[in-house]
Amino acid sequence: PAVAASTAPAAPPAEHGGIKKAGAPKPKPAPGIRAKLLRESRTWKPLSLRAVPAGAAVTKVERRLEKVKGRYRGTTTSARAIARVHREGPNRLLVVSVFPRTLGALLDRRHPHFELRFRVDEGYLDAVTAALVTVSDPRGAGLDSDELAARGIPYETDTPASGEVLLSALDARASRSAVNAGILRHASFASPGVGLADVWWSVRGARAR
Repeated sequence: PAVAASTAPAAPPAEHGGIKKAGAPKPKPAPGIRAKLLRESRTWKPLSLRAVPAGAAVTKVERRLEKVKGRYRGTTTSARAIARVHREGPNRLLVVSVFPRTLGALLDRRHPHFELRFRVDEGYLDAVTAALVTVSDPRGAGLDSDELAARGIPYETDTPASGEVLLSALDARASRSAVNAGILRHASFASPGVGLADVWWSVRGARAR
């Protein structure tokens, strides 16, 4: 997808057509996930979503994945993650930002990070989006897209054309005890420095925004 500059807050994730019909069986929250998952989320495009058992608490990025002898291998770097919660009336938007230690010399000069955005509407997780965010201005280092927009610092986004989100924990509350964890798996980014990538996050605590 084309990379476009933006000076406004990232738009809320688009609807995935998750219609909650009266009388339909209500899905139950998966363990560790404080929201109901829609049955059709397994077939969402461009990012599908499903719950998985909790794994090791890890935050890292593996980029430029290639299949070698039946397994995907790439370049791995450690990372840190932060979580912020935006209240939208009775609904919430959880933004998890993953800041890799390095993505290579060309990208590192643009202070890259990944963002995962989860919208919880009336208790249902009804949308998820992801993006690689880059900024040329050094003042933007360590800031998420909402902070960049609030300070008037231009940034660019690269959204994956395909991929899946494997979610093991989600808590869209502004709380020190909130735990959010998962993997953005086989996400296809246009940036040649990233390409096909896996992004892991495990973060305790979420701040209100």
